[in-house]
Amino acid sequence: MNTKQFFALLNQMNAGGTNRTKEDLVSEQTNGRTTSLRDLTPIEGIALINSMKSICNSTSSANRQAISNSSKAFDHEAQVKDRMRKKIIACFRSIGRTVNDAKQWAEKQGKKPFNDYSIKELSSIVTAAQRVKLSHINSVSNKLKQAAQ
Repeated sequence: MNTKQFFALLNQMNAGGTNRTKEDLVSEQTNGRTTSLRDLTPIEGIALINSMKSICNSTSSANRQAISNSSKAFDHEAQVKDRMRKKIIACFRSIGRTVNDAKQWAEKQGKKPFNDYSIKELSSIVTAAQRVKLSHINSVSNKLKQAAQ
C-alpha cells in the first residue's frame, strides 16, 4: 500500500468537505477488522485507494459545478450592475452631459467609486438620475416658454 498516496487522497477528500479519518476509512474497508494501514491486505489497500479516488473525483466534480454556478450568478449580477450604470450615463448624455459628469455625480450620491455600488444602491441612483434628467428637461422647457412670451 502506498501510504503517501493514501494520505494525499485523504487530505484531498477532507479539503473537499468530507471529514474522515484514516481509522474510519480503514475500519470501513476491512469491515472493522483493523484501523491500521499496515494490516491491510494488498487487495484491501487497492480497493481503499480506488474508493478514495472515486470520492475525490465526485467531490471535485461537485466543486467544479458549484464554482460554475456561482460564477454564472456573479456574471448575471455584474451584467445587471453594468446595465444600471449605463442607464445613469444615458440619462446624463441625453441632457448634454459627459460620461465623466455622470460618474462624478453618482460618486457624490453614495460617496463611493462608481463601480463599487450594489444593485440596490444603483437602483436608487438610477431613479435619482432619471429625476435629474426630468428636472433638466422641465427647466429647459420652462426657459423656452418664457422666451416665447
